[in-house]
Amino acid sequence: MMATTCGQPGRPPAVATRKLAFVTVPATAGTARRQRAPGPAENPSSSTAAAFPGQLCRVLDHRTASQYLQQLDGWQLQEDSLGRLHLQRTYCCRSLAKALALCDKIAAVADSEGHHPDLHLTRHNCVTVSVFTKARNGLTENDAILASKLERISKQDLLARPRPRCPAV
Repeated sequence: MMATTCGQPGRPPAVATRKLAFVTVPATAGTARRQRAPGPAENPSSSTAAAFPGQLCRVLDHRTASQYLQQLDGWQLQEDSLGRLHLQRTYCCRSLAKALALCDKIAAVADSEGHHPDLHLTRHNCVTVSVFTKARNGLTENDAILASKLERISKQDLLARPRPRCPAV
């Protein structure tokens, strides 16, 4: 029987490494014991959003999600019409070309993490990033890890100067 990973049922877990503040854990199909996932008080950017069966894929309640949100500058906690929590952030760029370049940078990080956010291009220069785990139908720790990694993308040459042309969401 194949293992089920977050977001990829029926596929064996990929070999990945997840860095925690205190130990580096190999994530393989043969990992016999579970390691502790980072809690809301730890820095999620030190982790990789690699799928551990059931461990990083638990759906977060509003209180726990709010604790993660405190570590993510500029991100907001949104609830959709179905009651699912999302992490969301809007970036206003200098031009359409810069907004598309930002989408490319986000896509590169998302592909390396194996966890893909929804990207919405609005007006001609605003990119809204919405992160939640579709397979779990809610917000997970993987989402906080990805949002933290997206914050570390170099954006200085892409973002609009002091007066953005789109309202904050």
